Amino acid sequence: MVTVGGIISGGFDLLRRRPLAALVWGIIYVAASALGLFAMLVPMMQFAMANAGAQAAPDPAMFMQMFGQMYLFFFLLMIVMVILLTAGLRAALRPEESSFASLRLGMDELRMVGLFLLFAIAGFVLMMVMSIVFGIVFGAMGMFGSMTRGGQPGGGFILMMLLIYALPLFLTVRLAPAFALTVMRRKIVIGEAWTLTSGHFWVMFGGYLVLNLMIFIIYMVLAFAVVSPVMMMMVGANPAGAMELMQGHVGGGIAAAILVFGLIFAILAGVSLAFNAGGLAAATRSLTGDTDEDLAETFA
Repeated sequence: MVTVGGIISGGFDLLRRRPLAALVWGIIYVAASALGLFAMLVPMMQFAMANAGAQAAPDPAMFMQMFGQMYLFFFLLMIVMVILLTAGLRAALRPEESSFASLRLGMDELRMVGLFLLFAIAGFVLMMVMSIVFGIVFGAMGMFGSMTRGGQPGGGFILMMLLIYALPLFLTVRLAPAFALTVMRRKIVIGEAWTLTSGHFWVMFGGYLVLNLMIFIIYMVLAFAVVSPVMMMMVGANPAGAMELMQGHVGGGIAAAILVFGLIFAILAGVSLAFNAGGLAAATRSLTGDTDEDLAETFA
């Protein structure tokens, strides 16, 4: 039976068993993010320099190219995330398979990317349909007039935002086991995920929520531990001393700060991946009733 405690335990168990693999996942994610941001900053700087001081309107073609590259970056980053999630689920569900940090580029990854694309397309269509339906319904009921009252959000606005976020959240939680089932069954599985999670929404939502709140707390603690010493030095110094401190460390200080924050984000990304993959794997195994012995026989 799936429980909140079981989901949380699954996240911690994967991190406990594969800490180095989690760190590798985090480093790959941070490296991919940094490379993508750098690649995206180049056209943005070119766009800014080309239009600096220009009186005419910016070139629409260059503007569209910049946004196209931005969307391409986010798409490729999501593909990297799917590959890393596959590695995490493989480490949790098929630990007997040996590979570096459970990373591979094979049919598992191809199926998971296909599943992600199906969900991405379905999510886009859903948001479009919801926007049209809510526009018609709220307009017919005259609720757009109550969207704001005295500059503050009104009841109509709050209701619309709740509906917009509630349905995708509900579907995300109900269909989340599809990724773990796809790794377990070695085929794309969607319907079984919906069937298995029937009546278990709040338990699964609670487990995922607690795991991600823990990640947020870890992030705040690490960020405070790194930022607070610098802030205390800056506050303790007079304005002239603070300027000298900044000028004296402008080279090595910036490089060291980038490395420290990069390591922090890599650790956080690895912990987040391990927590979510381990928790999702534990929830899915509880829902299906599969044990380690069952999985071993399945993939023998």
